[in-house]
Amino acid sequence: MKNGFEMGYPTSVSFNREDILEKLSLSLSKAKSIEEMLSILRQRLKPIFGTTSILLCRLNEDKITYSIDHLLSISDKQSEFFRVYQESPCDYFDNYFNKVVEAGVPLFLEIDSHGIGKGNGIAAIFTMLRAEEVVAIPILELNHDFALFFDKSSGNGTDPENLFILCKSIALYLRLAFSKIQETKLLTRAIELHQQERRLHTILATCYTKKEVKNWLLRHFLPYIGAEHANISIISADYERYCMFLDTKKTTDDQTVSFAFRCSGLNLSGSVIDLVFTSRTLQKEIIIEENGAEINMYNIPLIDGDHVIAVLSIYTPNDHDINLKAIEPFEASIVEKLLFLKGQEEQLRISNERAFIKELRLALSSVYTSEGFLPILSEHLRKIWEYNDIALLIPLKELTRDGSYLNHFEAKRRAHPYFKEWLTNCLSSLTELQTCNEEYSVEVYDVKNLPVNKALKAEHLAFCKETGIKTALIITLQNDGKFIGSLMLFSEKTGFPELEPFFKFSLSFLLSLTTNSLISKDLLATKEKQRRSLIDLGKSLASFQNSIDLFDFIFNGLTNVISFEKASIVLVKSVEKQFSLLTINTFQNHQSDNLILSDTQWENIAGHQLLKLVVKKDATFMEAKDLPNELRPFLTPTSENSEPTTIGCFPIPIEHDISAVLFTTFPTDTDLEQATERFNMLVPYLTIALKNAKSYESLKKREQEQAQLLELSNQFAAIKSSEDFSHIVNEKLKKIFYFSHSVIGLIDEGGETTSPFILDPHSRNFNHPKFDEIVKNNRFSMKCPLFQKPITSGQLELFKTEEARHDRSMPVFVEMNYESGIKEIGVLAIKVEGKYMGFLLLFSDHDNSFPPEKLGIIRGISSQIAVAVSNLISSAKIAKQFQQIESYKRKLEEENLLLHEEIKTHYEYSEIIGDSPLMQNVFHLIDQVSQSDSTVLISGETGTGKELLARAIHNHSARKNKLMVKINCAAMPANLIESELFGHEKGSFTGAFERKIGKFELAHQGTLFLDEVGEMPLELQVKLLRVLQEREFERVGGSTAIKVNVRIIAATNRNLQQEVTAGTFRADLFYRLNVFPIMAPALRDRKQDMTMLVQHFIQKYNRKIGKEISGLSQDVMQKLLHYNWPGNVRELEHYIERAMLMTSGKIIKEIGLPENAPLAPANEHASTTVYNNGYSLKESEKQHLMSVLRQCNGKVAGPGGAAKLLGLPATTVYSKIKRLGLSKTYKL
Repeated sequence: MKNGFEMGYPTSVSFNREDILEKLSLSLSKAKSIEEMLSILRQRLKPIFGTTSILLCRLNEDKITYSIDHLLSISDKQSEFFRVYQESPCDYFDNYFNKVVEAGVPLFLEIDSHGIGKGNGIAAIFTMLRAEEVVAIPILELNHDFALFFDKSSGNGTDPENLFILCKSIALYLRLAFSKIQETKLLTRAIELHQQERRLHTILATCYTKKEVKNWLLRHFLPYIGAEHANISIISADYERYCMFLDTKKTTDDQTVSFAFRCSGLNLSGSVIDLVFTSRTLQKEIIIEENGAEINMYNIPLIDGDHVIAVLSIYTPNDHDINLKAIEPFEASIVEKLLFLKGQEEQLRISNERAFIKELRLALSSVYTSEGFLPILSEHLRKIWEYNDIALLIPLKELTRDGSYLNHFEAKRRAHPYFKEWLTNCLSSLTELQTCNEEYSVEVYDVKNLPVNKALKAEHLAFCKETGIKTALIITLQNDGKFIGSLMLFSEKTGFPELEPFFKFSLSFLLSLTTNSLISKDLLATKEKQRRSLIDLGKSLASFQNSIDLFDFIFNGLTNVISFEKASIVLVKSVEKQFSLLTINTFQNHQSDNLILSDTQWENIAGHQLLKLVVKKDATFMEAKDLPNELRPFLTPTSENSEPTTIGCFPIPIEHDISAVLFTTFPTDTDLEQATERFNMLVPYLTIALKNAKSYESLKKREQEQAQLLELSNQFAAIKSSEDFSHIVNEKLKKIFYFSHSVIGLIDEGGETTSPFILDPHSRNFNHPKFDEIVKNNRFSMKCPLFQKPITSGQLELFKTEEARHDRSMPVFVEMNYESGIKEIGVLAIKVEGKYMGFLLLFSDHDNSFPPEKLGIIRGISSQIAVAVSNLISSAKIAKQFQQIESYKRKLEEENLLLHEEIKTHYEYSEIIGDSPLMQNVFHLIDQVSQSDSTVLISGETGTGKELLARAIHNHSARKNKLMVKINCAAMPANLIESELFGHEKGSFTGAFERKIGKFELAHQGTLFLDEVGEMPLELQVKLLRVLQEREFERVGGSTAIKVNVRIIAATNRNLQQEVTAGTFRADLFYRLNVFPIMAPALRDRKQDMTMLVQHFIQKYNRKIGKEISGLSQDVMQKLLHYNWPGNVRELEHYIERAMLMTSGKIIKEIGLPENAPLAPANEHASTTVYNNGYSLKESEKQHLMSVLRQCNGKVAGPGGAAKLLGLPATTVYSKIKRLGLSKTYKL
């Protein structure tokens, strides 16, 4: 039997308190850790309290939460409980932890398992451990408050007072043991920290490079103090600037630092570093990163003696993680190591600078041309400075026009629209303002402080801001005290590293020597090039025949000889006092086979200054500001608006009445005497070249005109459509006359008006809101001058829209074209076989678009244009006729097919067979509805003859002479029914190769029979309903509404009322169709008609298969009468046909009805007459009518009359009596 200790739930325990406390004190004094202490405690308490679990909790620094430090339990879920509640703090005021801490003495607490939340850690854990009562013992330490909780079995019979006294003693021993363990831990930690600190000092002492110091920070120092990364900023000796010396985040050092470290970074004043420098104390900053996270930055001054030489910045995302006190022991060592590295880098700088100068001198000694200078220089300068662009500026116009001798700028600056002006004006102004002193200088500027011309300051700053330039470095280049240029470096960063004076002097001196040597070489090469150009020019000018090559030489080649900036040529006709201006754009944009001189536009000369220059025959120079106003249009706009320049005017004679004047612009410092001398040497050659070019162009022009005439004649002769005509006009004639758009107008019948025939698709008036009204659909009087003058003269007549718009007799489209920018209208009357038929109108937005020398071309092709237009008119008429014929043909073919079908149907069913009351009622309904246009809905089972009823309605209606068009809605695929009903346009869907007329359009003025209308898809029912309502529709793919007059007869074997309820048939369509319903009776309901139907089918198939069968046997007839006939009349016809094929005699003895065939229900009205005669259908009808008349004693109308018995109107009976030739043996 187990005792209470073994069961874990003691019921009564007696103990010796002194003995227990003595053993507990001895055991706890040996505990070396909290875990060991808790384990001893549980072992000693278990026999007394039945303890299985102990929980140690610690009050947090915020004093409102506590944390679970340790949990010791025999439960297999111990680790799970501990992990859940160790991750988040618990509420201090949970009536457990706060009670025992505030009481200061042990407490016995019951566990309340109701309403436990996440913050009730103690209650939650002991509830999960199934403890109902716990003992709480406070352990109050100097720095922290702890509380110990262990479970107590509820059945313990020990006196509570003794337990309380025991717990108080245990609390004392626990506090002593806890203090001893904590002191041991602190001592151990202090020893470890001291050892770690010594180890870090030792490692730092062995660091001799910046890389090693950075590794020490990353691997040892930052983990030791609990930070993420750090950097060190050096303060300059003058305490004005600071820069980054070391950063643990950067994987590599800057190349400038690796070359030679210089503190030339940011301004110290107003910065965070300045605050640390001034206060000489630690400063804290909060930094917000790009992702929104907050980083704590601690800036610690590094002091050497009495001066702050650097700032150590420590970064951590969490204040609790960093130990700032651990930094202080290392400050002196870091300062010492920093001073060592600075001295080391200073020695490195001196060594590197000397090596750099030597290397650069050797590299530049191998440069012989300016092309190779910049790449080599850039390669070496990037070892010192980090920059984006470089430019070498020299104030020598002989070598450069924009002041930039050599340069390399990044693409984004070159792409800026103001780049060229900035380079030419702003930077070149630096060389104008710069002077030399005795020392070679290397200066760093903020772009705002660059000494550019004040007038250009705003443009300069705007360009730098938009392209990102922040700093410029200028190296002054001089030779023997004379300024020769500037080497400029541009950077998108702030500042350039500072250089030592001797290094700056050496660099500037070396670059000055090299640049001066290159300039001297290039000047000699330029002079030699000009001399050779002048010699070669005289030889080659006389050989020029092509005006393109000649003007290319004048605008591009001649500048190498005379050194002008811009140029233009003015051709002058002295006698006619006309001029033509040619610029560099004239021949660059010319597209007329090099005929520049022949195709030039002549204008009248205003004034006499230009003629004076021609008569003078000598070069004339004047300042741009003094140039007469009448000569200013001959200068390019850029030349006129540039800096002050000199204008040169050089006359060149060509022929007796034609001369040329070359207008050039020169810089004010140009040697004009030398330019005049060189040009005079070239004048004879230029005269010969211009004469040759003019003669060559005249010959070329005649050849081109002949070729154009031949080509245009052939093309106009091959025109087949108006599109071809417009294409030829736009592609060919526009290249000759440069007009905007064209119109072909035709003289209307009667000759009083003309109207547009072909409109140019490129007309700028198409978008005019009144274009259709004013032009496209209008007719214009032939009496206006616009059409009369071309007919009278037979030539192309020109009209200025500015003048013509004021003439009220002019067409209204003249004003429209004037408003759209048209300046001239050329009108040519075209005629065929001596008769005027129309006009060709050409609209131009330029003046003089129809020069007299080109009018011969248009006159030469006028007859071809007339023939082409005539052919187009004839083709259009023929095409229209063919289209009408094709339309009629398709309609006749459709009607022919339907008529064949109607004839075939009429042949098969010459009339509806039946004399039963049900059929007589149907006949009565047909008589009532036939003469109206009301919509009829015929319902009935399959095979009851619904189509015959529809045809009977049509044949008795006023539409009987028109078509009855049938469409089976069940036999057509759903995607084709719409096309069948409404037709489709060509290309409206895949496979629509031509336009098709739909059934509605074909049934116009007739009847449309919709068979099996209950099978029609819902989406098509909507469109059918619209046609029934609006009496109009659109073809598939069409946009024109087509109105029709159609009567609708619909048939169905379904109960449409039920279909409407089921949602498969639209209710509104049903009500539209169900205007006049007719029910076709089933065969089983009219057995009286069996005899007539059988005889009809026997006669029909006797003719068809060539037999002479007279009837069928009594037995067969009985079978027919008793069969249910689910297929109705159609099924009866098929069985009769098959029986006749199988019968060899004249009487049908076997009918072949299916076995177990359904029998018809008894019908008291069914006829019992046995079919055994051989009468024809007409004779049978006659015999039957005679029998009924005898039965009624000859009475036809009224009660008891034959009409009442037969279920027919009296008028129908009268007509049958007359048709069958019966004698009047009946009574009225």
